[in-house]
Amino acid sequence: MKLFSAFLAGSALGQERLPAVQTACAAFRDEIKANNTIAGDGVWSCPKLNKNSKKTACKATCPGNKIAEFKKASFKVKCGNSENGPSGGVIKQKPADGTLGCHENLCNVNAENQNVAKGSLLLLGKKSKGGKVTERYALKCKNEKKKRKGTIICESDTGAFSSGSLPDYQTTCEASGKTYEKYTCDFNHADQASGVLNGKLFFERVEGKKKDKVVITGTVQSDDAEFDAGDHGIHVHDARYVVAGSPFDWTGGGAGQCKGANGHFSLDGQSHGFATNKLPNRHTGDLGSITATAVRRSGRTATVDIEDTVVSLDPASNLFIGDRTLVIHADGDDGTGTVGNAGSRPGCCAIKPIRYSCTFDGNAGADGDVAITGTIDIRYADGKVAFSGSLAGVPEGKHGFHVHQEGDVTNSCGNVGSHFQVDAENEIHGTPDKPLGQRHAGDIGNLVAAADETATANFMDAIVSLSTQTQPSSAVDRSSSTLNE
Repeated sequence: MKLFSAFLAGSALGQERLPAVQTACAAFRDEIKANNTIAGDGVWSCPKLNKNSKKTACKATCPGNKIAEFKKASFKVKCGNSENGPSGGVIKQKPADGTLGCHENLCNVNAENQNVAKGSLLLLGKKSKGGKVTERYALKCKNEKKKRKGTIICESDTGAFSSGSLPDYQTTCEASGKTYEKYTCDFNHADQASGVLNGKLFFERVEGKKKDKVVITGTVQSDDAEFDAGDHGIHVHDARYVVAGSPFDWTGGGAGQCKGANGHFSLDGQSHGFATNKLPNRHTGDLGSITATAVRRSGRTATVDIEDTVVSLDPASNLFIGDRTLVIHADGDDGTGTVGNAGSRPGCCAIKPIRYSCTFDGNAGADGDVAITGTIDIRYADGKVAFSGSLAGVPEGKHGFHVHQEGDVTNSCGNVGSHFQVDAENEIHGTPDKPLGQRHAGDIGNLVAAADETATANFMDAIVSLSTQTQPSSAVDRSSSTLNE
């Protein structure tokens, strides 16, 4: 047993004490390494020498997530023998003009995944060129078996994630759980528009088999020479209109009509192009052109019917166009330059959600014994009209909740008329689940008040609309209300 132990010790000692030839070889190798350090914590990886080693080859590597500014770098050392010392040691490198250094890869997918709602990015592969790495990722939504089609790219030198095929990847996975409002752009609205155009456009999200789209419809008219028969560029511009009544200089400090709308709405790396181009070969706001035709005695009219899969009505999206400015130009967009040679700006308007509010101010109703306070918000939610809000001072129990025919709330609600009806001869009073004809258009349902005389409104109705020019009033029975856009 003692002999065996001594043999092991001797073997270990033999590995530590290399013959003179290999010792000289290791010293020569280490001298080359010392004279050719790799910036950025790079290292030379060399195999261990043993007593029979005749040569060694060392390769340059970068630690962790760092990127080599060279593609390959290595040197070989021939150990020789007791008469001829070690030789070789020339650094061979690709590219030949590359620096022997490492730099940080700024792509941090873990940090980016914190920005992806209900999903994550999965690495597809990496491509290295010129000291820069391009990382390719796929989007995987939670509770979905397959990865989404499209690729997200990250460049190692900037660390920026972007995607032409999935520009909305951060919010794509949660889109199914959102409710989407309709928006409007009203050239007739004195506080939210400027220029010589009249008309109103509507913006609505429509689900598609592969990708959702925003549908823009409506008409625009003018008898001004600036809006002649022919093509006119139409774009979403960068300027945001915040709230009605806030100061907004549509002239851009006197620079000209609608100059305050600034340039086309775009994200970093995008260039101007046709609406049919894929990102980044168009600005987000590049919607193309509309065509105006001459109409006798009323100037020119353009019918707008645009479907676009780039812009978004999701407020969480970086492609969201709500509150930005829609501009119609004097000339057609030819897809060139930075603006498409579309010319001056005869009209612009703010893209605003179609929302109303019905405020109960505490005035007593017709019976003089009920004073309701609170506000009901009325807006679109996925094509339906949503009524939501809280009221106080509502007697305990059920109360009919209806849209009435007239908007005159004077005389303690005595002038609001009957329930709103589209076709009075063919509509009867009914429950909100019935089709039009078996209910009045204004039959929304019942509001239920608790013992503390508070009530929460939460109605969704597919019959009434907020998209007409004239709106009826909304009233809770035995209450006074006003409806304001």
